[in-house]
Amino acid sequence: MGVWNFLRGTSVLDQGSDLFGKALEHWIAMELRAFHEEAPDLPRILVSLDEVDRTTQDGIRVLHCRRFVELLWSDRFLETDPPFTRG
Repeated sequence: MGVWNFLRGTSVLDQGSDLFGKALEHWIAMELRAFHEEAPDLPRILVSLDEVDRTTQDGIRVLHCRRFVELLWSDRFLETDPPFTRG
């Protein structure tokens, strides 16, 4: 659940709530960072409902789910300089 939610006194995160979504995305991002330490040459991509595609400071590409599917099926997904590295 995380330190932030614990400090707020949140003991349950209802699936589908904003807090649940934020906690899930945070957990996935942390897992991607840990995975990167094990496999630094592989791309790290986080598929999200966030409308804004971006790349985080530590190189995680955050893609809206529809954009992810577009790129996946367009054979442009693993380009060296993909069109979604804004932000």
